[in-house]
Amino acid sequence: MFSLIILIILTLLGAFFYAFKVEPYRVVVNEHQLNVSKTKANLKIVQLSDLHIKKDFNANHLYKVIKKTNEQNPDFIIFSGDLYDNYSQYNENEAVISKLKTLKAKYGKIAIWGNRDYGGGAVREYENIMIESGFSLLRNENQVFTLANERKILFTGLDDALLGNPQFASSSQMLETSYDILLTHEPDEVRHYRNKGYELILSGHSHGGQ
Repeated sequence: MFSLIILIILTLLGAFFYAFKVEPYRVVVNEHQLNVSKTKANLKIVQLSDLHIKKDFNANHLYKVIKKTNEQNPDFIIFSGDLYDNYSQYNENEAVISKLKTLKAKYGKIAIWGNRDYGGGAVREYENIMIESGFSLLRNENQVFTLANERKILFTGLDDALLGNPQFASSSQMLETSYDILLTHEPDEVRHYRNKGYELILSGHSHGGQ
């Protein structure tokens, strides 16, 4: 019994160490191939999410993330929310903007709001940070891009479900587009969005990739 208790304690300590001292500093690329017949183009979308920048994961740690992202030569870069961990405790806007500016995408960089982008005073700064970094920040809005083959792709960015007010923008633009992607920070309510006409839904929040 004593040995079992020690084993459980060691397991918990190991999990704690991995969660806070190893996993946040690993950069892993997960690739998923989806049917792109509607766009008749091979598009590469890189999704980044939940950076949670803080004192022990500051702007300098973004180097590996940015390098790995740019190596993918993406057509689009999506940031699905939670830039800072707690803005009131730690922020370095100029350094973050300087780093995020170096992310390169052929057609565009798009961001949405996460719950951490509201709390701790971040709500007053997040929009400016993302726009200065070259991102379109969508809050219950659509954005349409025309591809090189003249096909159109639509992104709908919902507001954060926990601290914002998510609402769908007009669906009329879907009549003109070949492929439609929905961006929502939390995946919890995704089952309610299945019949909205989107071919792909991308979320963050869970830190596992959705």
